[in-house]
Amino acid sequence: MHYHVPKPFYRKSRDTWYVQVDGRQVNLGRDREAAFLMYHQLMAVPEQ
Repeated sequence: MHYHVPKPFYRKSRDTWYVQVDGRQVNLGRDREAAFLMYHQLMAVPEQ
């Protein structure tokens, strides 16, 4: 079984980091380190 793990990506036009989760783009902020910290916190929450 193949499972896609969402990864953060940078949108240069908006100078912002995002991750796509459940078909929606979640804004992670402008700072790379803070964005990856928020990404890990978001991924740690179990799906409902």
